[in-house]
Amino acid sequence: MKYGRAPSYAPSYQEPRYYAQPYQFAYAVNDHYSGSVFSQNENSDTKIVQGYYSVNLPDGRVQHVKYTADNQGYGGYNAEADRVAVALAALALLVDFDLVATQN
Repeated sequence: MKYGRAPSYAPSYQEPRYYAQPYQFAYAVNDHYSGSVFSQNENSDTKIVQGYYSVNLPDGRVQHVKYTADNQGYGGYNAEADRVAVALAALALLVDFDLVATQN
């Protein structure tokens, strides 16, 4: 018995062509029921992603973070936290403590 040539199978999966596209998005949540308050804003020019987010912490402080992420230059994820919110909360605690101390 003579067999013919074996069938050739072409790969059915092809890698999709990916073209980086610039984007921008933003959202915010202020849920009075749960007390959740946070927001984010981000944009990309296809090479560098930049953005910031803000969240109300359980202790009453607000944390602001500004970030940049890229694959070139310094690369990676670089974040910068806003320390003013921490300083203001600490100042409020000191003022509150001083008021309690002077009342006693």
